[in-house]
Amino acid sequence: MYKFIDFFPPKVGEVIAFVGCGGKTSLIEGIITEWMDKGLPVLHTTTTKIYPPEGRKIILGSDLHRLAEDLRKAGDALITAAAAYTLEDECKLLGLPIGWFPMLKQVCSDYGIFVEADGCRGQSIKLYDDHEPCLPFEADRIIILTGMDAFTCSRIAEKAHRYFLLQKSFPDISSYSLQERVEILFHPKGLVGKLPKAISKTLFLNKVTEENLEQAKMIGDLLLEGAGAMLKGVMIGNTYEKPMIYAYKEQVLK
Repeated sequence: MYKFIDFFPPKVGEVIAFVGCGGKTSLIEGIITEWMDKGLPVLHTTTTKIYPPEGRKIILGSDLHRLAEDLRKAGDALITAAAAYTLEDECKLLGLPIGWFPMLKQVCSDYGIFVEADGCRGQSIKLYDDHEPCLPFEADRIIILTGMDAFTCSRIAEKAHRYFLLQKSFPDISSYSLQERVEILFHPKGLVGKLPKAISKTLFLNKVTEENLEQAKMIGDLLLEGAGAMLKGVMIGNTYEKPMIYAYKEQVLK
């Protein structure tokens, strides 16, 4: 098993955005731990909504310049920054506007900046809605998550977020083959297909175990074949294991 930093050595000042399904938060927390173990500071934030991480310093700011000043003064090795708490019952942190990231990148040039972006509400695959994805243009790298169960479940409706969008884009398909499920990712509204072409992108196939490892490698091959130039590479792993990445075509990622 490998760590994320075995493939992507930490670089302070780098902005890494995370999108996708089924384990995004646990992946981010795992990478934060890897960075912290190396003594490197991390600024964790979001462009959407996230649950407040437990036991962590949280800095809120609805004014960019005030937030920037608070971040300068903080001095903590690990910070979560957000605009405010939502007024909803579930009490989440409200994301920062994407227009703030040029200054954040300047103010926090000694930090790795991890941006938790669009998710799938616990599901494993989706198409973006019209207003998505919500990503900072300053991102140096995008990590896209999708779950193994999106490709292995009997009915994709059980694992798809906003299944009605799949029905709208694929009106002639009622039972999705494995190849058709792979193609969803690279559709113009897919998890990969709608992302900015100029930013380096890596897909993380999650929920892989020893039992389904060979099947995961086969799906990884299909994903690489379908991606063409859209992806830098594919990782396969399990965000609940530490380390979390299985050996698979490591050379593709370097």
